[in-house]
Amino acid sequence: ATEFESLSASTAIPRRLTTMGSGIESDPSIPHDGKWVAFSYAESEEGRSEVWVASVDGKTVARVSGADEDALMPAFGKDDRRLLYVRSMFNGHYSPIARPRKHDFDIYAILFGADGPIAGATPTQLTHQQFFDLRSLSVSDDGDSFLVSTSGYPIGDLIEEFEVANAQHPKRIFQPRVKGSPDIGPSYGQARYVGMDVIFTAASEPPQGGNYDYNVYSMSSVTGGEVTVLTSHTGIIDQMVVQDGRSFFADATGWHPVTLRDSQ
Repeated sequence: ATEFESLSASTAIPRRLTTMGSGIESDPSIPHDGKWVAFSYAESEEGRSEVWVASVDGKTVARVSGADEDALMPAFGKDDRRLLYVRSMFNGHYSPIARPRKHDFDIYAILFGADGPIAGATPTQLTHQQFFDLRSLSVSDDGDSFLVSTSGYPIGDLIEEFEVANAQHPKRIFQPRVKGSPDIGPSYGQARYVGMDVIFTAASEPPQGGNYDYNVYSMSSVTGGEVTVLTSHTGIIDQMVVQDGRSFFADATGWHPVTLRDSQ
């Protein structure tokens, strides 16, 4: 089992916040006041997922997604009074010989109180896109927009931005090219807002061939231009997080900081 921990400034000793004895806890999201952590929980890698929250003081751990939902990737929204998350409507595969996985994703939102989860709150469906694949969800600093890393046929991998108040169609669609992008088209991992920029992971083909290398890049969230590489990395990047204007990525060796552009 994995666990979320809070670092005490006075003792620097990790403190466990959740009590699940087994399963997988992932996708942590922390509101601006730092009093809660929202996360995804699943009993197994391919099983149904739920969105939970835990208070940093250790007093409350509660599920916020519905019992019938396959929910994951929570992200706190405007004023931390709304929690966005991803819901999958299909867990399987369209080919009988391929490994089952989640599909048909859309974004939902549920109200979140100043003191925590609101009893009886009903989630609202924001998008009706039925994304075939979805790799990340990020909410802008002002809470008015959200960003997803996804794939669309036949164009391939995309980074799409939506307005929370009108999420029926994308506000912007980005498909930045990076040096050494695969010939078949760009391949992205996760994408996150950082101020007026978007940072994302993308694959490049090593000059000598072999498996793709992933690095972290930044671009303007307004134009999709000014693409800058922020890391010099070989191999896979598993996760990327942004908190308080700082970014970190994880690979097989652990977590590493990302040096952002001076403008940030």
